[in-house]
Formats: sequence, C-alpha cells, structure tokens
Amino acid sequence: MGVDICLGGTSAIRAWREARARVSLGNQMDADDPKFRPLLSRLIRGEGPCLNLVDLPAESSLQELPAMVCSSSLGVLGPDNERVEVLLGAASGRRYFKGLACSVFGAPLPNGSLRVLREGLLVPSPEMLVVLAAHVFSQLELTLLVCELCGFYVQALGSDAGFLASPPVMTLSGLSTYATDLEHLCKDGNHRVPNGLGKVRFACAHAVERSASPAETVCALLLCLQRRYGGYGLPKASLNGLVDADGASFACDLLWKPQGVVAEYQGACHDAASSASQDRRKAVLLAAEGFKVIQIGKEDVRVLSRLDAVAKAISAALGVVWRPPTESFRAAETELRQVLLAGW
Repeated sequence: MGVDICLGGTSAIRAWREARARVSLGNQMDADDPKFRPLLSRLIRGEGPCLNLVDLPAESSLQELPAMVCSSSLGVLGPDNERVEVLLGAASGRRYFKGLACSVFGAPLPNGSLRVLREGLLVPSPEMLVVLAAHVFSQLELTLLVCELCGFYVQALGSDAGFLASPPVMTLSGLSTYATDLEHLCKDGNHRVPNGLGKVRFACAHAVERSASPAETVCALLLCLQRRYGGYGLPKASLNGLVDADGASFACDLLWKPQGVVAEYQGACHDAASSASQDRRKAVLLAAEGFKVIQIGKEDVRVLSRLDAVAKAISAALGVVWRPPTESFRAAETELRQVLLAGW
C-alpha cells in the first residue's frame, strides 16, 4: 500500500474535528468587507460549494487498511504522538510502540471508506468513523457524534463557545447506505458483521441534520426523541429551515413548517443587544406570517419543570395531545439528560 498508517478511535475523531476547525477558520470573511456574511449564515443558505475545503481529508480509492505498523512510518504522526490510536486490517500486524494503541477492523470496506489526511496518513471516512465509534459509544453518545458530523458545527475546545461553524461532512442517508453496504459485503464474503450496527441504525433514525450548535442538537433530541428513550416524543423538527417573511429569509432553529410552529433557542450568542433586537424582529415577522414562535432559554432546558412547560406549549401549537410524564418516562428522561446535559 502507498499509505502506512490509518488513525482510529479517538485519534480519528480528533483528526476530523481539527480538520473541520481549520476549514472554519479558513473560510471566515473580513468583518469590514461590505459583503460580509457570517460563515454559519452562508452554510444554512446553501453556499457550501463556494467554500475552501482543502483542509478536509481527501477522498481516496484505497480499499484496504494497512496490514501492519512499522517504526519507520511513525514519523507521519508528528512530534506529539502520545496515545495515538491506529487501525489495522489484520491482527497479525499489531506492533507495540510507546504511546501507540492498535485496533483491528477485519471486515471488507465499502468504497470511499478511507481518506487521506496527509501523505502517509489515512483516516476513516465519517461514515466508517461512526461504525468504529459504535464499538465503544452508547447509542446516545453515537447519536450526538452523528449530529455533529451532519451539522453546521464542530467541537473546538479552544474557541469561546466550545464549537465553530463548519460545513457538514456526512448525511444521514449516506450513513445508512454505508451501514447497509458494509453488512452486505460482510455477509457475501462470510465475514463477521461488525458489532454496533444496531447503534448506527438508531443514530440514523434519531439524529438530526443541519443543527447549528450542540445546544440546538440537545433541544431537538430532548423534544423529539421517542418517550421510551426519554424525549417528549414530539414530531421531528427540521433544523434551520428557511422561512420567507417581509421580503427576507429567516433560518428557524427548530421548524415544524406544515404546522406553522417555530422554536428558537436563546443561548449566550443571543444576549447581545443587536442579536436580541434581530430575534425580536424575526419573531414579529414570523408571527405576521401565521407562525407560532416559542422561545427556549438555557434555563428552560436545565430545569425540568420549565422544559415540561416548553414541551407542553409546543405540543399545543402542533395540535399534539399532551401526555403527562409517567414514572417510566421520567426514568428514561433522567438517563437521556445525563448524557445530553453533561457539562451544561
């Protein structure tokens, strides 16, 4: 093979996040530019094809993982190579070096499974990354990762908000197709189907696309996951869908367009006077178009009784019968909140 090392596990997740963060920083516009538009606004309005995506891992025709790791190829990892996880195609290729952890993925790979991060270094595609993460993530943790990869944001701990705007690198339909192709390849070749595909299918069914922030993802999952998983079971919302009003186009955080309902999350970025003024104007114009606009604050999410009230208000606006919380629902909700609200 022409490439010696493939990152795996948390190392691959970190590599994708760092690459998406570079794309974000490389596509910022000068605030003094008369044509200035925030990156998130451009992403939501479908201007992704105009972006510079050179920092993303490049597509590759390679269809086999490296068979082994040798000391001569470790230089591609760079100077900071402590606790690096790498992926091999066969257990016989395991080698033991300080700070290096080898995992094996022996299943046949669907087309497009491997990307080139830089010369000599591969990473799994986003779809393969999810399949690999399913071995160790819970189904809710995996769903959060899928929402991030399908969303307009990437976790970036060094940023003020903890995330940056960045174009999606995967779709739910693409992930579903990948999982199906992988399963068929395994069965056709008499290979064991990788563990965790059930979690991948759960994520395909319940993750959301087009989320602009971790908080929007949390709101969507808390409100729309089925009750047996701890959500309120509301109809699935479209995230950051566009609505025309008064000659302008507005992106709505959570949108149930057929029912004329919008839920807007008011996070820290909405606290500035200018943002608050824009939010009020947006709410007024949407209301004039017949939309019911419901505001969600951070404390509404953190305080259970307040989130009950929000969910009840949205249910009424949607014309959905409100189902009071039961003991079994509260137990599932507690588990869900422990995962989604960690660090809030």
